[in-house]
Amino acid sequence: STLREFLRHKLPEYMIPARFVFMDAFPLTSSGKIDRHHLPLPQDTQTTVPESQGSSRLVPLSYAQERFYFLSMLEPDCPLYNIFFGLEIRGPLDMTVLARSLEILVLRHDALRTTFHAVEGEPKQRVHSEPWNPLSYVDLSQMSDEAQQDAIAHRIPQEADQLFDLSKQPPLRVVLLRCNSQSHYLFVTVHHIIFDEWSFRIFLDELLTLYQAHRTGSSISLPPHPFQYPGFAIQQRAAFMRADQASLAYWRAALDNLTTLQLPTDYPRPAMNLYQGDMRHYRLAFADIPTLRSLMASENVTLFMVTLAAYVATLRGWVGQDDIVVGTPIANRYDAQTESAIGLYLNTLVLRINASDSPSFMTLLGRVRDTMLDSYEHQDVPFEKLVEMLQPQRDLSRNPLFQVAFTQESALGWSWTVGELHLSRFEANENFTKFDLSLNVAETTEGLLFSLTFDTHLFAGESMEHLLQQLGELMIEVLASPDQPLPTALTLDQPTAPRLLSQPVEGGGAERFAATSPVTQTPTHREMEEALREIWQSVLRVPYVSLHDNFFELGGHSLKAIRVAMSAQEMFGLEVPLKALFLNPTIETLAAHLTGESDGPRKALPPFTRAVERAQYRLSHAQQRLWFIDQFIEEDTSYLCFTSAQMNAEVRHEVFVATWRYLIARHSIMRTVYRMENGYPVAVVLEDVAEAIRIIDLQGLTQEAQELHLQRHAEVEQRTPFDLERGPLIRISLFQRERHRYQMMVNMHHIVTDLWSVELLFEEFSTAYEALLAGATVPLPPVHYEYVDYVQWEKQLETSAYWQAAEQYLLDELSHPLPNVRLPYDFPAPELPIFKGRESQYDLPLDLHEQLRVIARTQGVSMFMLYLTAYSILLRHMTQQDDILIGFPAAGRSVEESKSIVGFLVNTLVIRVRFEEYTNTQTLLQGIRTKCLRALETQHYPFDVLVKKVQPTRQINRLSALLPALFAYEPPGSKAGTGMLQLQIEDAPERSSKFDLSMTIFEEPDRAGLAVTYNTSLFKTSTIDTLAHQFVHILRQMAATL
Repeated sequence: STLREFLRHKLPEYMIPARFVFMDAFPLTSSGKIDRHHLPLPQDTQTTVPESQGSSRLVPLSYAQERFYFLSMLEPDCPLYNIFFGLEIRGPLDMTVLARSLEILVLRHDALRTTFHAVEGEPKQRVHSEPWNPLSYVDLSQMSDEAQQDAIAHRIPQEADQLFDLSKQPPLRVVLLRCNSQSHYLFVTVHHIIFDEWSFRIFLDELLTLYQAHRTGSSISLPPHPFQYPGFAIQQRAAFMRADQASLAYWRAALDNLTTLQLPTDYPRPAMNLYQGDMRHYRLAFADIPTLRSLMASENVTLFMVTLAAYVATLRGWVGQDDIVVGTPIANRYDAQTESAIGLYLNTLVLRINASDSPSFMTLLGRVRDTMLDSYEHQDVPFEKLVEMLQPQRDLSRNPLFQVAFTQESALGWSWTVGELHLSRFEANENFTKFDLSLNVAETTEGLLFSLTFDTHLFAGESMEHLLQQLGELMIEVLASPDQPLPTALTLDQPTAPRLLSQPVEGGGAERFAATSPVTQTPTHREMEEALREIWQSVLRVPYVSLHDNFFELGGHSLKAIRVAMSAQEMFGLEVPLKALFLNPTIETLAAHLTGESDGPRKALPPFTRAVERAQYRLSHAQQRLWFIDQFIEEDTSYLCFTSAQMNAEVRHEVFVATWRYLIARHSIMRTVYRMENGYPVAVVLEDVAEAIRIIDLQGLTQEAQELHLQRHAEVEQRTPFDLERGPLIRISLFQRERHRYQMMVNMHHIVTDLWSVELLFEEFSTAYEALLAGATVPLPPVHYEYVDYVQWEKQLETSAYWQAAEQYLLDELSHPLPNVRLPYDFPAPELPIFKGRESQYDLPLDLHEQLRVIARTQGVSMFMLYLTAYSILLRHMTQQDDILIGFPAAGRSVEESKSIVGFLVNTLVIRVRFEEYTNTQTLLQGIRTKCLRALETQHYPFDVLVKKVQPTRQINRLSALLPALFAYEPPGSKAGTGMLQLQIEDAPERSSKFDLSMTIFEEPDRAGLAVTYNTSLFKTSTIDTLAHQFVHILRQMAATL
């Protein structure tokens, strides 16, 4: 008790150890420092703590982590649990040494390499063994001092409020801003799920120790960490399974029949907590501190207890209640192992203070002391288990068990000196709050600083300033006369009183009647209600749930809510936010909500802006894949975009060449090459490129010889690769067959173009040729946005709500186990990828095609969806699998600005067809319609990113690790020549196959057909003929049954 009392005067309350081990002497290392590895554990510590779990195992979360994981799902767009701290660094900082020190620090602590995932409805944490460095660098040295300060001030809330994706990478972000060689700022943002206030000290102490050791070349004096946070999570669960029944009984009795604190709000309480906060401050002058210290010593209490008692007294006078409940954090670090480990060890104590019978401050202080000491004795019970055990009424507008919080810290040690560096800590302004009110007391050199964080949807700033003033005045009064009875009510200043007193008391009168009056619900689809009933009965493990039973009253809690949301999302294909379940806790209301909200608006796309740097830029995600394939496969020709067009007019050769020169100058992507810079591929725009335009006269050859020459030239073109590094990436050939008959062949690498771009170029070619032939100005609008702007837009997209929503939908759709679609090959797959392909075309009976068009119209689907349904049935027959993946292309140009851009924008979309979900062909057709529409909403989420996210089993002899089969549909379009040149694009047969099997349905004015492109190293032509015959048979069956 003497040691604990000593520490109370030296440390904040939450840093005082809960247990002590008495020893004759400390074990020492050879250098004379304490050997932490040989310190004994407390005698009641029985659980063996495993070491780092590594990246091969998924580990349960601690109870506190479960709460933060749940809250991050409940409020996915709110940075409420981001922890931010900044360091101003003066002196000659070595940025390379800092980066290396940070990397080692991250390797030392598993918590800093942890991501979080939902596995079968259960949140798990995964520790990644591979190193990573969260440091990024911003150079402000070219700015003026004023501009630097503006940039820093702008960056602080940007960093503090930027969201983390807990499943994507460990939630830690470090930014170094350089003002000059002697001035830097270090911003650290970390999610509370892996960090607490104690962790900050460890983080900074170890970082500075590592930095100084590397800087001076001395040995690193930090011992290894055998104890890691995943071990604590396992230990905590094991300990709770054998929890002390006396502790559980204590909390049941202490918190029995809790009353809600009826705070007199300035504004009506919203239906759910919006977490918007602000902060006000009050300072107790240093002159009052000696009197405070004297009181603490005479009554054997801590600063924490005195200030908490004053806070409780102020709340009592303000709300007029004698039963005051306050929440406060406690370190929860029992031994030497945990005191040096980074992680979320923090627990929350619920302190219920009896302020009845008009006590004096001394009496109230004694009650506070006794309550705290009793709570410390039973602090092992996690707050989360208290909530689960007590099951308070769920209310999205309030925190469970308590609405006001209290903390204490010391700001005296917020500066450090390491070698030539001087560091001082600062924090971001509070823009969010977890509670209605939260008071923090900090010891400073100028006295006590009271900081009150409050919910701005409940309280006005002026009211909070007045409340702090009342708290400060009460502190001064009780220090002068601690035995005087406390005031029963606070006196409000005149400007504040009318506003406060005019608000209705929460939960009273008409408001209470309105809250309990029955509300007529819109009738819902019975199938959805029955499906929800089945899910609830399974998750809650009850035999029957009525339409009006409350989920939480039946034993539901946050983790079970997650399971319900995931099950419902999988069943309905709808996003089911956790908020929806909390706001609609019965089957009837939830079904009504889901029915009414299923077709909600799509997340908005960010606007297009012009990129500043246009001469050199990073590759798009799709380009990166093509660049990698080009580097990996020598002489690759699988991604050539070859087009042939007939022109039935006389062509002036010099104008033809001038027109293509104009187009190449107009579109910078046509002058772009791809090179390695600092280990990364970049696009480099050249001022000019060597011409690759040839004109060949075939007029002296016979018709048969001309056809043979054109055929051979086309074959050679499609077998001749491009040099991405040197360019040009376009080759143009013009063949004159007669005076008014020409054939133009254009070959480009896919990295600079797609089908949309080819059609755009040919349209512009016709327009420009006619204008240049006439000596007129080309009547084309100026190019405002180019591919470099698209790349920048794609980068902006990665941090948008659209990207997050699309990614969530796709990852849910492709959740494991992923089907491995096994096509029946005729030949064994080669060890290395071979993209040699062939295209076979087949006619579709026109009467069948028109019959299917009528069916599509009556079923409310497109021809694409109808034919895709038939293709899915074909794949099911081929693979004998009931779970398959199919890909189809999308232009990726839903944004208006992108429609005039030449470049590689096309994307591959994926749908998953589980045949067990459908009872017949009609339900399959409607299901595929829904999946196609949802997939199209994600068309700007790159296929290449999806493959990396999903991480399907990779096979080097397969181009796509995710999709062996592709489907496309070409709607009818006039191929008749237009303009002076009568330019008419012709179909060119495919000579490579990017996928194992691709089917394209095409329509022309007088025919319909299907083109099957296949990998000739995998399939025989006779097999493809059989597949085409089977496909037509499936179409006839569909026509007969739909």
